[in-house]
Amino acid sequence: MYRNISFLFLLLFFSAYANQSITGIVKDAQTSQPVSFANVFFSHTLIGTTTDENGEFELEFSLQQESLQLVVQHIGYDMFITEIVAGHIPEKKLYIYLDPHVIEGEELVVVGKDPKGWQENFEKFEKLFLGYSDNAEQCQIVNPHVLEFHKPAYGFELSVISREPVVVENLALGYKIDVHIRKFTSYVDQVRYILYTRFYELQPGDPKVERIWQQNRMQTYYGSIRHFIRALALGELEQEKFIIPNAFTVDDTTFLIKPPASSLADLRRKEGSYGFKVRGLNKNIEFNTDKIQIYYKTQSQDTHSYLNILTHPVEIDTLGNIYTPLAIATRGKWYQMRVADLLPWSFSPI
Repeated sequence: MYRNISFLFLLLFFSAYANQSITGIVKDAQTSQPVSFANVFFSHTLIGTTTDENGEFELEFSLQQESLQLVVQHIGYDMFITEIVAGHIPEKKLYIYLDPHVIEGEELVVVGKDPKGWQENFEKFEKLFLGYSDNAEQCQIVNPHVLEFHKPAYGFELSVISREPVVVENLALGYKIDVHIRKFTSYVDQVRYILYTRFYELQPGDPKVERIWQQNRMQTYYGSIRHFIRALALGELEQEKFIIPNAFTVDDTTFLIKPPASSLADLRRKEGSYGFKVRGLNKNIEFNTDKIQIYYKTQSQDTHSYLNILTHPVEIDTLGNIYTPLAIATRGKWYQMRVADLLPWSFSPI
């Protein structure tokens, strides 16, 4: 009896992670003509391809997440994004229609057309984009010429547009990354961005370099916001060395954070909550405040970060992925970590 149950569990497990495929054809929405050599990829992964001369593509993958974003991009067209959900993989060929890109010149004013002005804007963007960690020192934007810098009419300090993917070579972690910018604006110390990324493994050429990359990837993951989100979703904050000061856990899904002058009874009476929704577990995690301070303490690290919930629920999964990136803001250690510290969603230290 137990043997049969174990066999059934293994069968279900391997079926969930078995290789699957999606086929499709990409066409121009106005002319219905095929779009050749369009980029087709799952965002935040190493999985991608390009359409052939007939606009057709096939993607083979193993879906470990609850869902992935399928992105189709080609110069001269608006980016196409759709969600592929576990258990609902399309069996028929997808027909994807790309809308030609229309430039709306009234909302944005191009700045820094002269070489000196462009260079000043690029140096500012490079820091905001790559981040301030040690990894950023070993990153390079390979094709900076694709970047356009604008000053939005609504007062942001800088807005960045790229019609092509921004290619980043990360020699600290061993990846080349195609970064497709959907939104990138900065104002004083605030940066808001939506990025879609495709990763490529660099070839180390030397076992020593490969070991360094693996070590750096582990160090980047531990203590990161992705590590925290995974621990939060699984109810493993204490085991994973995360501390939320003045927090009382009512159960594994409710946290009450006590300000210095408040009592626990006051917290229980307080109306309103700020929450996370864990995909795949039918689980909601709630806090009584939108501002959360987090410490990560190990023998090698002692860092603190701040998480501000802007809109809720924040959708997450048990791998530490955040599906609603604009729903949160960070300060402290996590604020310093940007593109130079990105890891594919398939990466796991376990």
